[in-house]
Amino acid sequence: MTSFFVSIRAKLIAIILIVAILTIVPTYMLSGWLQYQGLKQELARNVVINAKLAGEYCVSPLTFEDRDGATEILKKMEQINYISSVWLFDKNNSLFAFFSRKDEISSTKQSSTPKDLTTSNNTLSNIVNMPEAPQISNNETEKWNKGKFYKNIFRISVPVLYQGQNYGTIVIQAETREINSKTRAFFITLLPGTLLILALALFLSIRLQKRISGPITRLAAITRTITTKEDFSIRAPEGSNDEIGYLYSGFNSMLDHLFHEKKQRDIAIFRLRQSETKFRAMVENINDWVWECDINGTFTYSSPAVTKILGYAPEEIIDRLFTDFVPEDSKKATAETFKTLINTKKSITNRIRPNIRKNGMTAYLETSAHPVFDNSGNTVTGYRGIDRDITQRVTAEEAQTQLENQLHQAQKMESVGRLAGGVAHDFNNILSVIIGYAEYSLLDIDNEHPLYQNIITIMEAGHRASRLTQQLLAFSRKQMIKQEILNVGSEIENILKMLGRLLGEDIEIVVIHGRDNLLVKADRSQLEQIILNLSINARDAMPQGGRLTIETGEVALEEGVINHHFDITAGDYVRITVSDTGEGIPREIMKNIFEPFFTTKARGKGTGLGLSTVYGIIKQNNGDIDVYSEQGQGTAFKIYLPRIYETIEEKEKQPGTIVEIPHATETILLVEDDDMLREMINKALSSRGYTVIEAENGEQGEELFNKFEGKISLLLSDVVMPRKNGVELATALKKRSPDLKIILMSGYTENAIILDDFPGPEIHFIQKPVTPKIISDAVQKAIEEDQL
Repeated sequence: MTSFFVSIRAKLIAIILIVAILTIVPTYMLSGWLQYQGLKQELARNVVINAKLAGEYCVSPLTFEDRDGATEILKKMEQINYISSVWLFDKNNSLFAFFSRKDEISSTKQSSTPKDLTTSNNTLSNIVNMPEAPQISNNETEKWNKGKFYKNIFRISVPVLYQGQNYGTIVIQAETREINSKTRAFFITLLPGTLLILALALFLSIRLQKRISGPITRLAAITRTITTKEDFSIRAPEGSNDEIGYLYSGFNSMLDHLFHEKKQRDIAIFRLRQSETKFRAMVENINDWVWECDINGTFTYSSPAVTKILGYAPEEIIDRLFTDFVPEDSKKATAETFKTLINTKKSITNRIRPNIRKNGMTAYLETSAHPVFDNSGNTVTGYRGIDRDITQRVTAEEAQTQLENQLHQAQKMESVGRLAGGVAHDFNNILSVIIGYAEYSLLDIDNEHPLYQNIITIMEAGHRASRLTQQLLAFSRKQMIKQEILNVGSEIENILKMLGRLLGEDIEIVVIHGRDNLLVKADRSQLEQIILNLSINARDAMPQGGRLTIETGEVALEEGVINHHFDITAGDYVRITVSDTGEGIPREIMKNIFEPFFTTKARGKGTGLGLSTVYGIIKQNNGDIDVYSEQGQGTAFKIYLPRIYETIEEKEKQPGTIVEIPHATETILLVEDDDMLREMINKALSSRGYTVIEAENGEQGEELFNKFEGKISLLLSDVVMPRKNGVELATALKKRSPDLKIILMSGYTENAIILDDFPGPEIHFIQKPVTPKIISDAVQKAIEEDQL
């Protein structure tokens, strides 16, 4: 917005003139208004006097109904120049006679009276519709007695009285033009005097402002001179013994103080420049990087040493965030640390942090910094610090640590190898007895025998247990393995049945297959152990349940990627990704997870061999493993095994198990979401004679219960199921059938199932895994309790 300079002289003249105008002009207007009001009152008095005189003369014509005589009396009003019209009404408020300077109405005889004056409509209240006629009625007499001024006329009604008797009403209308003319003449007469007074006020204001503004103007000129030349030796002349004199004296005192302050300031500036020169020379020549940043982490200063340390010129650093120069995986944590420093106003000393050089390499800097405060000393405006390049020291320490870890790991591998050899020997002896007697049993029965498939299954389990003992040596990569061409997709599908029982029903397993016929050359049991170990770790990371995803695919790894991320040769690989939605792995222990015996689980919950075994197997098969984890988000392990382009022969599978169970008669509702387990339990109960109604989930079970027309004696249900769980189903059915017996099954312990809300004690619980005998005994016990 543009501002205009207005001098004190002009302001004083303007103020005096405004005061004079605000005083004289209202006085001038008030005088004219009072004159006008006086003339109006005089006119009103004269009209009232004439009205009363005319009314007295009109008593006789009104009495004898002499309209002509009344008209002659009214016409005499013509001699009064300001009266324009007169109306005379009888006591019935009818127009009796009328006079106007423009129109004359007379009536000397009744027969000659105009029709518009003799009709019944010419009353005092109705005559108002005539041009220029007064608006009056019977109940308005008091109002009209006071008279009323209009734009150019004055009207008043006066009753015609004689000896206290009312004979009618006379209404007079007078012109006010003469009043207006006299008022204008009065204003014109006063105007010269008023203008003269205003001129005198202007003259006096000009004279007065010189005495007031002159000293101030001179002081302003001195101030401009001092400001322009910065000459604080100039002084204002001594003034009078009034406020102006005090102003001059105070101004000179202020100049004395400013002169002293300027002298001290010049000395301080000189010393500050010397200090700044020394500091800048020191900062710009040391090997350490000196920097400053604001509260947002944006660099506001950088010493030239940053070029030697990070490869950037100082101007490339300024106005950029400090997080732009830290590794991607450290940006969030670094920003949070800086935010904490701002809030706590603390300093940092010798804190080691990684930075990314301009060439992409990592540099380790040792940082010391302290907060910078504003003038109040309370608010942090940024940080000032110094960084020392300790990359060589950190690299040497990491190399030494790596060598120590490798030695320690080799020692642990050797110890575990000796231990695994002894365990494998003893355990394989026991398994040999089991498998041997199973084979002997097969010699005594043929393929059609009901126990044949059971014994085959026992043998397969024994062989699988034997293979698993060999994995104790896998992480040391000294194990004798039998490699064969395997279809990764098919092998994962075979493992899924075991995973479902191993992980529990609160973990969803999702399998995503890439291209078909993805082949690798590996030991089948080792591939199985990789998937099982990673799945078990995922389960432990999801105590409240979650999702385990196993995904297969192919990838071509080139030399550039290999050199930065993997310890394998370039080529085509099959990638198996095992990811979970669990708690994630803390960043600080990520480098230790593949070490043998390293575990974060509670004592007795883990051996620390799971991931080290996976790592050893993958390395033994010329592959590699990569891991990515975010705390609170989950973990993903990516396994890379060399892809094989050959054929594979499929083996025939053995038939399923046959179980023989005793007989009974009751009807049982079986609710289990696992198809194989539900089929086995159905066979066990049906062979005993029970009638079994099957349902896959709680909602289907409730629907079948409601539709069944007979009596269902017992509900046998799994606890953890989709849609409606076993406890909810049991509660709903118990309300419909109070005599219904309930048996719940679960892989969890009894304390893990919430039974507090279930009504009554008629509920039984059996722990998985179950056998036909366990199921038969539990059902029989529950039904027999009902019969006692």
